[in-house]
Amino acid sequence: GSELLVWGGLGLDAPLNDGGRYDPASDRWRPLARANAPSARRGAAAAWTGAALVVFGGVGDAGWLADGARYEPAADQWRPLPRTGSPQARAYAMATWTGREVFVWGGADDLGVLPADGALYDPAGDRWRRVSTVGAPAPRSDVTAVWTGREVLFWGGAGIEMPGPFPRQVPLDTGARYEPDAGTWATLETDGAPSPRYAHGAVWTGEELLVWGGDGVLAAMSSGGRLRP
Repeated sequence: GSELLVWGGLGLDAPLNDGGRYDPASDRWRPLARANAPSARRGAAAAWTGAALVVFGGVGDAGWLADGARYEPAADQWRPLPRTGSPQARAYAMATWTGREVFVWGGADDLGVLPADGALYDPAGDRWRRVSTVGAPAPRSDVTAVWTGREVLFWGGAGIEMPGPFPRQVPLDTGARYEPDAGTWATLETDGAPSPRYAHGAVWTGEELLVWGGDGVLAAMSSGGRLRP
């Protein structure tokens, strides 16, 4: 509501576990607390709840991670997330705040794109619950999720890696919508959708899902699309 929070990522030669908070009004940075912060990592899923930055998963020097923490700016402190019921180790998963829970889904580990699963984290109860897998879309990573006020929307991403001596990720041109209260999945319209891509940007305007950029089959993309659900 008043600051931009930045944490983790990949430095010049190693993952990082520090960050900062930027105040546009004063044009000033301040460091985030380091005590109890998650271990250094890149590719973590993160979402803002209105009171805390929730960080989960990623990959660090020791490998793929299944832990996380939440940072509370008001107290400038970190609190670890519970491990019971949390998703398995992963990086490049999607995450978004639903108004009550953090939705974490998809991603990859050292064996490739993970099965289509995830979990919802409730900060008030400090607990996880599983996302339904019935009717779930094809597995994917490197995709951005948005919350419409009623459902989670996402489109594209990197699908199952192609076999062979030089495996690569397959960009997707499909998407899905998930209603957390009902635990139901539905597919997104594909007529007129952008070309396949992953690691793109996506936002919810209040009326439409906007998708732009990302990596395509052969190169980075400079195109996008808009969907009115």
